[in-house]
Amino acid sequence: MAQATNTSKDETGKFKKTAEEAAEEVRTGAHDLADYARDKAGEFAQDARARAEAYGEEQKNYAADETSKVAEALRKAASDLSDGSPQERIFGQLASGVADFADSMREKSVVEMGHDLNEVARRNPAAFLGGAALLGFAAGRFLKASSRHDDDLIADYEDDRPVETPPADARPAPVTDLPS
Repeated sequence: MAQATNTSKDETGKFKKTAEEAAEEVRTGAHDLADYARDKAGEFAQDARARAEAYGEEQKNYAADETSKVAEALRKAASDLSDGSPQERIFGQLASGVADFADSMREKSVVEMGHDLNEVARRNPAAFLGGAALLGFAAGRFLKASSRHDDDLIADYEDDRPVETPPADARPAPVTDLPS
């Protein structure tokens, strides 16, 4: 009987040791998995940041190109006015200012532009809010005008389509027995 008790204690000890080893393996595996997940999340965040910056740069360059077109239109308008007139000088100055702004957009990164915008907002909150409201108003007008243009295109398309009338036997019968 004493030998059975010793065998039972030996088996319990072996089982306990095996359980401890398994628990340690699980802890190590969980730690390794957490490190791997952290590394992958960092890589994902870095990739997302790089893509966002690339997209921002692309949009910034597009905006700079469009701003240059506005400057060119202002220059053309200035050249169409009488030489030396106040209007010609004003349009010329506006064209120069808009062209300088377009050039500064091209020279700065998106991050730098964000910092500059933040600084302007801190120094002149009222002017910043007014500019944001003006920009919102202009964007709203642009979108409204664009939607009208789209509606006109759709209406023109619908006007060009042949109108199909269903055959007489496909029309629903009039309702005659209404409850009173």
